[in-house]
Amino acid sequence: MLLTVTRTAFVRISACGLWQLLAQAWRVIIVLFDGAGEHLRAHLEYCLVQLLKRLGDEARITPEQREVMLQALIHMAAAPFFLIDLYVNYDSELHGSNLCDDLVRFLAMNAAGCPLEALLALSAPPADAGTTAAATASTSASRSPGSTSPAPPAQPPTPLQLLCLEPLLQAFQHMADRCESTVRVAERSKI
Repeated sequence: MLLTVTRTAFVRISACGLWQLLAQAWRVIIVLFDGAGEHLRAHLEYCLVQLLKRLGDEARITPEQREVMLQALIHMAAAPFFLIDLYVNYDSELHGSNLCDDLVRFLAMNAAGCPLEALLALSAPPADAGTTAAATASTSASRSPGSTSPAPPAQPPTPLQLLCLEPLLQAFQHMADRCESTVRVAERSKI
């Protein structure tokens, strides 16, 4: 019952044009998951899957809505064990979504400034091996062996790219902190 109500409310709030209402709704959702996340596992999966779908559909959301959704995602990903929990509780199960993988891929592709078509191609099922090999061969045959294409001019990152990069850097920092604390514990046990 609660999952049905959550789905209905989430779809209506996400589809509305009022980004302020969307921001408040995400704050409530984050507080719920922070406080009772272990009891709302299916809800978290649904919300994250829908959030990634909506963020991937640039034509249907405004820049303000996109920023609010990214801020909500950044807040959730700021928890030290968020990605680990996603991997353990969803990616490692046969019937669960690959939330950690999808989230990291989404953030990395957007932080790098890749077009959404590239993101969708990565999440699509693999193409026929013969077709892929033929496309690769024709691409490499069209280039002359010694030519190098000029590198595109460097451009400063956009605010969207920085928003997507932040949770990735936080995750790396959390991993480094855990590794460092493990090393310290190992060194203390030797003494």
